[in-house]
Amino acid sequence: MLQTLEPFSGPSLKVNVVGVVECMAAGLIMVAHRSGGPQMDIIEESEASRNGFLAAEENEFASAIVTIVQMSSEARLRLREAAR
Repeated sequence: MLQTLEPFSGPSLKVNVVGVVECMAAGLIMVAHRSGGPQMDIIEESEASRNGFLAAEENEFASAIVTIVQMSSEARLRLREAAR
């Protein structure tokens, strides 16, 4: 199952808006830092229009990753499509 998740890990927790947008356009599920551009304009977290996850603390990042791993393949596909 992990092979189908296509994980992406950036070089740091610094906000790299271009990297977040490029990864989303490529269909990757993003867990971005809860700050700046990702929080204001890029990542939508409401269940009706979720296109990724935001996190600020280590446990939030871990929780988001667990959520993604436990999602059905259909739910991950919907999330990837919403991000594009």
